[in-house]
Amino acid sequence: MVQGPYRYVRNPMISGVIFVLCGEALLLRSWPHATWALIFLGINTIYIPLIEEPGLAKRFGEGYREYCRHVPRLVPRLRPWERRGRDPGQAA
Repeated sequence: MVQGPYRYVRNPMISGVIFVLCGEALLLRSWPHATWALIFLGINTIYIPLIEEPGLAKRFGEGYREYCRHVPRLVPRLRPWERRGRDPGQAA
């Protein structure tokens, strides 16, 4: 079951940190802050699809893969995703 911010983006905490780091860099006009924001973004754009998501797909199967097809990894959707039909994890 997908609820809350996970209906908009798969990694809301990482997205939030990236937005805050970018905001700090812009507000402070700081190249070190901008560099750190880019490094953090780069690490997560490598780690999440190569390490985290394959493990989740193996653990949760087709339901997770469907979720990935509809909900973006880091940039939130404008409208929440609502799964159509029965959740395979629910009893019949």
